[in-house]
Amino acid sequence: MRPISHRICCPPDVAVPCFRGDPALIISRLKLVPWAAFALLALRVTIGLHFSVEGINKFVDPKPFTAGFMVISKGPFAPLLKSMVWDRDGLARLDEEASKKIWEGFEQTAIGHFGLDPKRAAAIRKTHEDQLKWHLESNASDIHEYKEGLKRRDLYAKDHARNELTSLWMQNNKIESELTAKRVKLLTPIDAIWASYESDINAAGTSGGRSPLVLPKVGRKFMDTEMIDIIIKYFDVVVGVLLICGLFTRVAALAGSGFLVAICASQFPFYFGAAPIWYQLIEAVAMLVLAATGAGQYAGFDYLYGPLRQWCCPTKQGTNA
Repeated sequence: MRPISHRICCPPDVAVPCFRGDPALIISRLKLVPWAAFALLALRVTIGLHFSVEGINKFVDPKPFTAGFMVISKGPFAPLLKSMVWDRDGLARLDEEASKKIWEGFEQTAIGHFGLDPKRAAAIRKTHEDQLKWHLESNASDIHEYKEGLKRRDLYAKDHARNELTSLWMQNNKIESELTAKRVKLLTPIDAIWASYESDINAAGTSGGRSPLVLPKVGRKFMDTEMIDIIIKYFDVVVGVLLICGLFTRVAALAGSGFLVAICASQFPFYFGAAPIWYQLIEAVAMLVLAATGAGQYAGFDYLYGPLRQWCCPTKQGTNA
């Protein structure tokens, strides 16, 4: 007579050992016809390749990518997502004192890291501080006009009626476009000054063979788009590799599906002005299928999980499931 644990785990017509690791998955694997198992395998590997390639591309070309998507978010989650965009309006970079504070800290770090002459480091910083000051003073009127435009935009954003009427929504878009043009004009030279300062400090110090330093950005938050950019590229690669290998498939598929659902939430379906998110939604649902069916059981390392667990931690006979 079969042990109680076997009779609980497996139906009577299945004459194979019942591994308590994940009995439901083992039973479903035995009942699936070959073409269905192959379809799940193909779906798992295809999605895994997609995630892996996306992650690798982010490593090869480490330019910001999250901010551009979040800044155009639509729907009830838009305010939260937009608040996570690093220096969305450039106000931190337009703050001269905040920039000087970051530069002074970077100067001291460079002196300790490179053994840089303090006078030379101070001279480099002073040169760039003068450049920043000249740019801000020469564009003072434009900066004032830009900040007033931001106030007007934020005031309009609180008026829900402006987001529901086409004419008012288009007016909001026009205001945002004008602000974007002004933002580019004001911030592009500032970004160049920051990049020049970082380059000049490293050029003065790397002659001794030390690794270059990265200049911290002003206005950073704990979880902003700069941090999210770093997390996502590792996330994409890890989820992709796990799906391809069929290892911890349920966890990887649920994590990937949750990530895609978050993208869909940033462009809330049927919300006025939202971009189409059908591709992301379809892939998110497909990953739920992978999780529900335990697709790693088919030509994946999850196939070994049940036997290994039973070998490592055998179940006592007579124990209820």
